Amino acid sequence: MEGNNNNSGLVTEKQLKYIGFLRGKTGSEKFKETIKKIGLKEDVILKELTSEEASILIDELQKLVPQESTKKSSFKDRMEDYIDFETLLKEAHKKFKDRLNITTELVTAQDKTILFKATITIRGNGKKEQVFTAYGDATDENVNTMVKPHKIRVAETRAVVRSLRFALGVGMTAKEEVEG
Repeated sequence: MEGNNNNSGLVTEKQLKYIGFLRGKTGSEKFKETIKKIGLKEDVILKELTSEEASILIDELQKLVPQESTKKSSFKDRMEDYIDFETLLKEAHKKFKDRLNITTELVTAQDKTILFKATITIRGNGKKEQVFTAYGDATDENVNTMVKPHKIRVAETRAVVRSLRFALGVGMTAKEEVEG
């Protein structure tokens, strides 16, 4: 399996990061053996792999790393463990249409901690009204330096994301809950 020179279907940043993680877990020798096993050149440039080649490499490396008990085994499945705000919001508007109402409330903004409360209300459609509430925080410790001046928006987004997950029945953590 030689590296593909066309630009379609190239390895993604997530795949590269995960390959790096697995390389650290398996060690250099086993990593090199796995590269050879799947038919890649030993001096392959990982950024030039196709997405398919990267997936095969990841699947083979995962076999060498003790896994936590999980139903997910492929790289693609593992990366789907996170959902994003945009996807949640689009899905909520699609599913609930004009019955969706989102409100937020600043609970506290002191001692370097911002706390928001978000409430999702789904007005009845022949059913009883449903209400989903969640909180989101942003502190100097749980946001990166780039967004530190914008903690108020981070906290509000985290609260909305959590409440949207509850309303939609999504068990996956949103990336906005862990990034920032």
